[in-house]
This record gives sequence, structure tokens and C-alpha cells, in this order.
Amino acid sequence: MAEEFKLYKSDDGNWFYTKEEASKWDAKLKEGKQNVINKLRKLSSPDKVQQKFDSLIQELSPEEFDDFLVGIESVQKNN
Repeated sequence: MAEEFKLYKSDDGNWFYTKEEASKWDAKLKEGKQNVINKLRKLSSPDKVQQKFDSLIQELSPEEFDDFLVGIESVQKNN
């Protein structure tokens, strides 16, 4: 007889056996994105990069991070 079980999907599309595991993964992913954003903010300044780009980095949130990366990748592919 087949056994049924429920899977839980994290915000990035990974699957987990428990809701707690999915939530824990989401928290780690958000923390990792925030760490990268913090590093970018420390490296960026108006005298190093264009002022508009620096402003974008300074205002970037973890929720916007994936879209930001996709945008950077599309610029690189078009050059």
C-alpha cells in the first residue's frame, strides 16, 4: 500500500518534509541575501560607482535581491 506524505515548498522552490524545515531554509536564505547586500553596501560608494547604481545598492532589500541579480545578469549577457 502506498504511503502518503505532504511536502512543503520554500520561497525559492525547494521542497521539504516539514513546514519548519522550509521556514528555517527561508530564514537562512534571507539572512544570506542580507549578508551579500551588506557586503555590497560596504564596497559601494558614489566615488567608486555611478551614483544611481550606488543608490540602488543602498536601498536594496533581500526580497528584491533575486530580481537585482537577474537584471545584472541580463546586462552582462547583452554586452
